[in-house]
Amino acid sequence: MEETEQSGPNFVYYPQEEVEHLERYCAGQYHPVKLGDEYSDGRYCVVHKLGYGSYSTVWLAKDRHSNKYVALKIIIADDSASSSEDRILRLLEKHRMSNPGVHGEEYVSKILNEFSIDGPNGRHTCLVSEPAGGSAAESKEAGLRWRFPLHRARGIAARVILGLNFVHSAGVVHGDLYTGNILFKVPSIDGLSTKELYQQFAPLTKQPVKRRDGGPLDAAAPPYAVVPLWMGEACEDVTIAEVMIADFGEAYVAKEKVPHTLNTPILYCPPEMLLKTGAIGMPADIWALACTIFEIMGTSSLFESFLPTPDQVISEMVDALGKPSEESWKAWANRYEFFHEDGTWVPSPRGYQHSSRPLDMRISQMRREADDNFTKAEQDALLQLMSGMLTYDPQERFTIADVIDSEWMEKFGKPAILDQSTGLEKGAASQPEQSQAGAGEYSTNTNESPSSSTAEFIENLDEKCPAKGFLLQASDMSQERS
Repeated sequence: MEETEQSGPNFVYYPQEEVEHLERYCAGQYHPVKLGDEYSDGRYCVVHKLGYGSYSTVWLAKDRHSNKYVALKIIIADDSASSSEDRILRLLEKHRMSNPGVHGEEYVSKILNEFSIDGPNGRHTCLVSEPAGGSAAESKEAGLRWRFPLHRARGIAARVILGLNFVHSAGVVHGDLYTGNILFKVPSIDGLSTKELYQQFAPLTKQPVKRRDGGPLDAAAPPYAVVPLWMGEACEDVTIAEVMIADFGEAYVAKEKVPHTLNTPILYCPPEMLLKTGAIGMPADIWALACTIFEIMGTSSLFESFLPTPDQVISEMVDALGKPSEESWKAWANRYEFFHEDGTWVPSPRGYQHSSRPLDMRISQMRREADDNFTKAEQDALLQLMSGMLTYDPQERFTIADVIDSEWMEKFGKPAILDQSTGLEKGAASQPEQSQAGAGEYSTNTNESPSSSTAEFIENLDEKCPAKGFLLQASDMSQERS
């Protein structure tokens, strides 16, 4: 078998597609979760997976206290002690309660509960929030044209702007703002049983976890990995532009911390980080917001590069925005590999001559022959906005207040939020098409027959995690796995 990121001569498990890196089921890393597992004295019952990352796994669970579905984020053990995400979310919640008039609080993820669990791989912080239907990045990847309808795009971008206004008004820097952390809200699913949930969205798929040496699994790993449930829509089919900023794992209080680097995807990183020319603070969020708005409003990223390196991203910045200050220019050690001293491109070793694409050209081409392209007035307003958000000097960059007061926000962004055509006038989101395997069927790559075992599994899970029913006493719950 060809060696991949999840396979190697010293790796323990066979890799599986569409699930988390199984080698991360070890001391200090992921907590092993099974469908039907219960947490916080049986309050939360796991019914599906919503996603995963290097920092955590996220699960859809049923809250028996409220009879609602929630998102349960289980942070890896090594980061649980040092993570400030729970503190940041509590701070934002306190700010929300004490400042009800601040614009944008409804576009920021809310913390509903938090607790810790002890498992075979360590102690894990668990955060409970409202579930979401997928990210803006996933929605674009699922589409055929890689762009949202213009009236939807305006509403999404404007809501993200207002959401960041709320975050900054609390003195918090998000630190990881990009389309992957912009999540769509979904119509309520609280009335659905587990079986109905699987029928409405997608068949449940479990990938078996197997050791490469053929030995039995120990407590560190689950018996199977669950392919995440996606409750989103392809970008061209989006009917609800309600979004929220999520994932505050990299967030910090501006007055308390000045990080030297960011874990934001490199295409969203500001020049002060890539060139190491200044402190990283709220202006870094503004730079990332500009890149996020461009991607939401258009087809591709503002700065484009295949397998980007810091030098390639800086070269894209210079091509779009021109040369930075002399101090920043000289701070870029490898500038002569890309540009002459006057800021013009150096021909490639193969003789290829780069064609410059300044910011105004990138904005004029960002929707690429879409039927619903920008008017000249909106294009000019976007250029004015982006120019203010993308200054090399973070001290000269727009603040979030400047963004909200911009011509684009006043004439196009805010009206899109108020315009019923961007939201619920057509009712709830359209239902996703059923899988060819059949609605609600259970799929797996094991050799077991899915028919009888699947039906029994779903019925048992419905009984264990009822959509409507009485609150079971803690003594009736099975003990949380340790």
